[in-house]
Amino acid sequence: MNKKNNQRFQETERKLEEAFLTLCQDQTPEKVTVSQLCKAVGINRSTFYDHYLDIPDLIRKTGIKYMEDIGGLLNDENAPGTFPLTENNLVRLLEYMRTHQKFFRIYLNHTTEESVNSGLSALWKSVRDICHTRLLEQDGGTDDETLKYIFWFYRAGFRALLQRWLYHGCRETPQRIAELLLDMLP
Repeated sequence: MNKKNNQRFQETERKLEEAFLTLCQDQTPEKVTVSQLCKAVGINRSTFYDHYLDIPDLIRKTGIKYMEDIGGLLNDENAPGTFPLTENNLVRLLEYMRTHQKFFRIYLNHTTEESVNSGLSALWKSVRDICHTRLLEQDGGTDDETLKYIFWFYRAGFRALLQRWLYHGCRETPQRIAELLLDMLP
């Protein structure tokens, strides 16, 4: 039997994730210990290590789950693997992030850019296509190397804007943030 598909195994992971977020309300993620988590959930350390290597691994693996959810939101049912970059689609993404803001606040600050970007690959493909099309329409277009720099700049700015929005408790509406993101495209 596959232990990871076992309902009890999954329930323990859910409890560890919730306990981690609760502990992060009073301290930074770096200060949370495996002992604190085990005590909060009522498990042995060995049980924790059956699920995760350490706290950063808990953050990474939890992030993968959330990014898979986002991937499902971003994929167009009519053309899997695509994501039409529209205000409505961005609003759905932002509403999901606002719903899970406690986690995303930690995730965006404690994971690699590569982890975040892989979960948003459909979004980045759409952004790249739009940038390419719009820049080609300008006088003389833009060479591929310049386009790459513009795209990397936008992607870093997108992450920074999300980090700031989450840090400040998502005060602006997802609609407002979506408008800003779309307005910033070349």
